[in-house]
Amino acid sequence: MRLTLPLLILSALPAMAEEMAEIDESLPLPGDIQAVLEASLASDEMLDRVRRWQGDLNADGAPDQLVQAAIAFQGGGNAVVLGHWLFLADGNGFAPLRALELPHGVIAASVSEGALQLRLYKALDGDPTCCPSGEESLTIPLP
Repeated sequence: MRLTLPLLILSALPAMAEEMAEIDESLPLPGDIQAVLEASLASDEMLDRVRRWQGDLNADGAPDQLVQAAIAFQGGGNAVVLGHWLFLADGNGFAPLRALELPHGVIAASVSEGALQLRLYKALDGDPTCCPSGEESLTIPLP
């Protein structure tokens, strides 16, 4: 009988968010993800840096991925644009779920109650264009 009350309290608590783990950048980019990223490039663009986070986006137990690609312009300069995509694990590879239009770069990501929860960089007044010092949160429902 002593266990009944704590179990009831625990069952009433909301589900905890599953933190998405950032994947080491030295690990190779899966070919199917690489193909989607390259297909999205204009003729004067190239991939610069790709960051990835792994977690279960659709509650099937498989490690899906959030991908952030810095896209640079051929011909020089130091400007980049960020592109973001969600990929679902599909057998031995990944299938694109959808592209995301995010206002800033990703700091961290988690999945909770059917939604992707993101912490993003945000430029504050006085920040140089290169280096936002603030943060904002964004929640995106998952299908």
